[in-house]
Order: sequence, then structure tokens, then C-alpha cells
Amino acid sequence: MVKYRFGGAIVMLLLALMLLSAFDFPVAQAAENRASVLWYQGSAIEFSGWKLDGLRLDGEALTLDSAHAKVGNDPYTPGSYSGGNYFNGGSYYYGEGLAPYYGSPGGFNNAIASWNADTPPGSWVMVSLRALVNGHWTKFYTMGVWAADTATVRRHSVDGQNDADGRVDTDTLSLNSSAAAFQLKVTMYSANPNQALPRLWHVSVNTVRNGATPPFSSDRKAWGKDLPVPERSQMIYPDGGEVWCSPTSLSMVMAFLDGKYGLSGLTRPVPQTAEATYDWIYKGNGNWLFNVAHATTGLNGALNGAVMRYQSLVQVERWIEQGLPVIASVAYSPGQLTGSPISATDGHLLVIRGFDGSGNPIVNDPASDPRKGQSVRIVYPRAAFERVWQNGSGGAVYLLYPRNGWTDPRNWISPDYVGNQYAYPEIGKLWGDADAATLNGKSRRGWVWGTGPSVPALLESYDEGVDGQRVVQYFDKSRMEVTSPQGDRNSLWFVTNGLLTKELVSGKMQVGNGRFENRTPANIPVAGDPDSPLAPTYATFENLATLPGFEQARRATNRTGQFVSDTLDRQGNITQGSSGGLKYANYDPQLGHNIPDALWSWMNNPARSGIDNWVFVLGYPISEPYWVQVNIGGKPARVLVQLYERRTLTYNPANPVEWQVEMGNIGQHYYRWRYGG
Repeated sequence: MVKYRFGGAIVMLLLALMLLSAFDFPVAQAAENRASVLWYQGSAIEFSGWKLDGLRLDGEALTLDSAHAKVGNDPYTPGSYSGGNYFNGGSYYYGEGLAPYYGSPGGFNNAIASWNADTPPGSWVMVSLRALVNGHWTKFYTMGVWAADTATVRRHSVDGQNDADGRVDTDTLSLNSSAAAFQLKVTMYSANPNQALPRLWHVSVNTVRNGATPPFSSDRKAWGKDLPVPERSQMIYPDGGEVWCSPTSLSMVMAFLDGKYGLSGLTRPVPQTAEATYDWIYKGNGNWLFNVAHATTGLNGALNGAVMRYQSLVQVERWIEQGLPVIASVAYSPGQLTGSPISATDGHLLVIRGFDGSGNPIVNDPASDPRKGQSVRIVYPRAAFERVWQNGSGGAVYLLYPRNGWTDPRNWISPDYVGNQYAYPEIGKLWGDADAATLNGKSRRGWVWGTGPSVPALLESYDEGVDGQRVVQYFDKSRMEVTSPQGDRNSLWFVTNGLLTKELVSGKMQVGNGRFENRTPANIPVAGDPDSPLAPTYATFENLATLPGFEQARRATNRTGQFVSDTLDRQGNITQGSSGGLKYANYDPQLGHNIPDALWSWMNNPARSGIDNWVFVLGYPISEPYWVQVNIGGKPARVLVQLYERRTLTYNPANPVEWQVEMGNIGQHYYRWRYGG
């Protein structure tokens, strides 16, 4: 990767990195395809899955926890970091937030991190990334030290991070080998937490993978649409204006958003914008990440922004349709872009404000000099512009949009978007293979996992996970886990679903392959309404289920062919009742329990159950089947339940045939037991 400069813009020459959809989170892609994935977190529920140390949630954002912040000192003596200070040259308070790791589909070769934060004078933030490369995690690379003002800390990129795994070219992490996953860390600082607390409400990571470029086809809905973006020129400023293409373009879009969406305070002069984006280590205003950070600061979280790489103007058309201009980075040689006010550039930023009736991009080009009679508004030939944009920067864009009262781009930028709703692409694929058809009304059967994730990705303690943590995600019916992101992503067991039933019954929470924390068995009904007064709870099964240490003592005898008549009450008493015509159909020798015919036929029929491998989904049975009394919708009902290592199965003969066998909401139950509420 080679860095070039015109208008202070860093341009990453990513020859042939023409990228896939921005907000499109494919759960599986062919390895030969180029891909650009944008992962982001921007809500309290998403941040709740982070590991926080010295930080806390403040509404929908993260902030420094002044009561638990740690004390640190600048790693360099005053004035010794490139002639200045790395931080403030002295002591400070800080806290860290570690996001769940994420595996971009098919891997990636480079990454960019963006952030939106407020940093009052005396506070600052640092954003870092690490990657899983060749089975090991790299160090955390610093993507930027950011402060909105320079009174305490001067914002800067970090040079000299090269090692055997990769390097940081000002604002882009470039890896020497393809990476399987990444993890982001945010560190927040204050010289005096009683006076200045930083606040971060949005972070994103854009990863890029090499490969062949799929075709794009325009629906032409944006053709003929021209947004009234104010026109500004960088060329009219005597003190460095000729290298201010990025802040000039940024100031145009900010003024447009101010005027159209009432985001007061966004209309700022070009020199002020240039000063607020200056990177003293890079010695310029073209740090992509700092431009987006500046645009979104000081607005109390009203604006979101990210740096992204696109592969086609078709993707930009979607933004124009929504009434939002896009800032793009280009580079070209003489004769490559007809109509340009400059003959050539190694890197230049401009604003795409619309498309004419033939699909040619309408831009505000800040390199135009009105003193020479040049118009800032220019229409460029589509094919030529797309080439200099893709070949010059790999399709780099700044994306800015209002946070409140605006449709989240994840809802409209791609019809195939599944996004970071799923903690890992393979988790999304597992869910989709089983339950997408049910959600879309194309399958008349019960849920395997549920309607979708109950919560975003979480980091939970687990000894064998990355640094003692693993990524998990809860569904109504289960919890999915990625413990070893370096494992074979094509393996059935790359994503596991936890042995939640055993933990709920035993009261022992598993925090490692061989380590458990003692709690109490869950007093939560195994089936029916949560307030079913007569229903057995998980605690009821503590002396009935096959748990560690009781593998032999609690084996049942083989009763294949006999009627299922055992009835269980909440106190654990077993009596005999009506079998409802059910018989034991199979004796499972693993733990020694009988499976009734209604469940056995269902779990071995994928069309009815959605299950191809019942051991993977359910685990082995750990109890006998019992008839129990529960409430369903407040009304008494007699149903059959059987506990498995991972799930609880219920049979309700009163339901329609396709819904008679269902999985209990053990994901909900476990989450309530573990976290309360």
C-alpha cells in the first residue's frame, strides 16, 4: 500500500480492491469474491456486550467511569514523542472497553476503524484494533489518538507500528496475511474526570478482502436527482488551502446536513474544519478517520459517520436516493478524468451530490477555483469517474447521516443486509438455515432458535476463550458460542450451543471446559408461562436428571414399547397418569434414558423439526419424559416435557400437529438465571 497526498488526503492505493456492499453482512460468501464489510456498534444494548474496565454506559453511549477509572502516565517523557507529547505529557485517568471479536466472512486483508465521540477539553480517546492471523492474535495496533481540541492532547496517528503481522498506514491497518477475525478496543482518558468526561456513541470497523468483483446493476432511481449541497472551494485560501480538499468537502456536507436536517452547529468555515482535522504526526488534514470524527463531534450524538470502501457507484446511488451526499476519494493521471479542474492528483476528496439523467455523477469538486471562472459543481463521465475512484482509493467514502429521527442505513442500504445483528456470520447462517423460512411464513413448524437474537454479541468469561473470554449470543431457545475463532469455520462445531439445561438444573455455571462457578438451581418453570404455579422448575430435576457424578446412578431401564405415564409435580413427586397414547420409542444408551415416540419421530424428521443433527442441537437426554401441569396463556394445560443437555422439549397434544412438539425457551431462562431480570 502506497500513501499519496493532494489536498492533504491520504489515498490508499488498493489496486483492484473493488469492494462489496457497505452495510451488507453476508453470512457466507465465495472465497473468490471481493468483500467490504462494515461492522458497527452504536447502542446501549450493543455496548452491553463489551467487557468494560473503568468505563460505564451513559444512556446509549460509553463514558469514563470516574469512580473506577485507572491512573496512568504518558508513555513518553514530555516533549520526547516526535518533538511533542504522545498524550498529555503527564498523568491521567483512563478506562478500557473491549468489543466482542467478529469474523468477517472469508477473512480480510486490511481494516479501518471509525468512531464518533465527544471529547471535552481535557479528555481524549484512543481506538485500537487487533486481528486473528494464521491462528494467532496480533498486537493491538493504534488507529488514532483523538481529541476535538488541542489544549491538552494534540490528535495524531501513530507511526512505527510495523511488525511481522502488518502495519498501520496513518488510518488503515494493512496485514501481511489474510485475517480471520478482528477485535476493537476503545480507551477513554481524562486529565481530570471531575471536570471532563469523554463520551463515545458509535464505532465501526470496515474490513476488506481481495477477490473477483461481482457485477452491479443500477435501478436508476437516483438518476436525475441533484442535492443542493453548498459549493465551496479549497483554492481560495492562501494559507494551505490547496491541500484542504478533505476538510473543504467535509465542510460542504456538514453545512448541507445543518440546513436540511436542522443539525445546528454543523455549518463551519473551511479553515476551522481544516484546523479541527489536522494530524500533527501525518502533518496534514487528510486523515480519513479524523475527518469523520470531527464531523460528528460536539452534537451530543446527533450525527453518525464512518469511513467505508465501496466498489460501485450503484451503492452511492442508494445514499442519494435517501437525500444524503457522499464524500469520495479519487486519484488520476493526466487525461483520465475529463472536465477536472486539475490535470492529475495522487489523492483528492470531493462530494458526490447526485446523478444526471444519464447516471453520470454530479459532484462538488473543491479543486475548482471560482476566481478562474471554474464551477465547483461538475458532472463527470460515469465510467471514467468510477475508474479513478476505484483505482485511486479502492472506493473510499465518508458516510455521514443523522442519528435521531432518521432511518438507520442498516435498514435500507441493502435488501440482503443481516448485519451485526448476529455476533458471528456462522451464527447467522445457523439461524437462517433453520428458522428463516419459519420467520418468512414459508415453513409450518416451530422454532429451532427463535425469531432472531435476543441480545447482541456478548463477551462471557470462559477459560479456553480468547484471553479468557468468548463471544456468545442468546436466542429464545438457546445460546450460541464461538470459543475458538481460530478454529475451522466450516466445522459443524465451530459454533456450539451451550449445555444450558445441565447448568440450570445443577446450579453450576460453566466458565471453562473443566471449571464451574457454584450458584443455585434455577427456580424457573421448564415449560409454560413463567408464572405457572404447578409446573416443575429446573430445580425440580436436580435429583432426577443425569448430572456429572450421577451418570450411572440415574440411568433408567429400557422401557421401549411401554406407555409413557409418569407424571411429575413441582415438588419432584412422580405418580402415574394418562399416557395420552404415547409410548417409549427409543432407548438412548449414552446416558440411559427413554425417548417417547412423539419426540423421537419429530427429532428425526428435519422437515418437521428443522434439525439435521439432533445431538448437535439438543444434546443427549438427561431425564425421562414426564407429563406435567403448566399454564399456557394463563390457562391450565397438561403437556409432556423431557430435558436434554442443551434444550427442553415439550409435547402438547392440544396444539396443531406442526406445533405439538416445541423447544422450551431455555435461552430466555438461562439469561434470566445468569443476569437477572
